[in-house]
Amino acid sequence: MKLSAQQASSLYGQDVKDRSGSKIGSVGQIWTDAAGEPTWVSVKTGVMGRKESMAPLDKARITDGGLAVDYDTSTVKNAPAVDAGTDEPLNTAQIEQLYAHYHLQPQGAPSAARGRAPAAGEDLIRSEERLRVGTESQPAGTARLRKYVVTEDVHTTVPVEHDEVYVEREPIAAGDAR
Repeated sequence: MKLSAQQASSLYGQDVKDRSGSKIGSVGQIWTDAAGEPTWVSVKTGVMGRKESMAPLDKARITDGGLAVDYDTSTVKNAPAVDAGTDEPLNTAQIEQLYAHYHLQPQGAPSAARGRAPAAGEDLIRSEERLRVGTESQPAGTARLRKYVVTEDVHTTVPVEHDEVYVEREPIAAGDAR
């Protein structure tokens, strides 16, 4: 199964499993050929994931657990490696080493879309996908707001306050009368 660029970009950091389902490592980088087709994947192996062994994507498939390659763990771990985080495309010598290691014919190589192996000096192009997250509004339907007035009888005790006034009368003393 050939992986599309979109499928390949979803694999970064996913587990890579061998043909028996055992975990080899995780996806480090993905290389594409001149036509932009994903062709090779680096698999982070080792204690710190500093060694990235290369594996072909021509027979790889996406599974629930990540990426499954059609090779055993030792074949992938012993494959030619690249430095973790390298920006350099694969050169012709590296490509030839990879084909020899995996016993692949150059016709099945990344340039097979053109029916030939990479020429001397022609390199594969490695690309990285960048995720941009945003939102986009799209009409999904209409909505109406309808208001209904509902009257219901309620019986409750309500406290009511009121003022009460009292007049107090005091008789006048004899000395205060005028």
